[in-house]
Amino acid sequence: KNRMGICIFPQDSWYFDDLITMQSVGAMTGTDNLEADITRAEFVHMLYEYYNPSGGTGKLTFTDVSNDYPFAPAIKWAMKTGIIRGITDKMFAPDKKITRLEMIVILARFNEERENLLTATEPEHHLADCEKIPEWGKSAVHWAVANGIIYGNNGRVLPDDYVKVTEAVAMISRLGN
Repeated sequence: KNRMGICIFPQDSWYFDDLITMQSVGAMTGTDNLEADITRAEFVHMLYEYYNPSGGTGKLTFTDVSNDYPFAPAIKWAMKTGIIRGITDKMFAPDKKITRLEMIVILARFNEERENLLTATEPEHHLADCEKIPEWGKSAVHWAVANGIIYGNNGRVLPDDYVKVTEAVAMISRLGN
């Protein structure tokens, strides 16, 4: 932040163009700390706001998300479309930090909901730690690498690492391009 409290982002940062795109449509979580880990609810909300779906209607079946929760409309939308399933049938864990693999799987499900606008499923190269990806996430990771949604971190997926706001911004923006 500068002396007036306005956030200044370096124009030569790897995420600058994606950040401008996301901000232009009002799809930011409201955080000033772009290097902070993002929660599951914040990520779903960012995806919801970026793609401006028709709305979050329906009943929340997760016992840990109330109707007056700030991100409830986004979570309802994500439940209705099937892009989230929760950590159990009844728990979404909205305040839990989202992992890279969870984010990738949500983006892959969202892409399927959009009628497979990105269709490549096998990457030309695999990232170094693909063997660490559980079976339930492999096809989503292959899809994300093949379509340029993720490039990896020094050639690795890092499936269990938490996602920074900047990474979420980049992945959501890349899905839209």
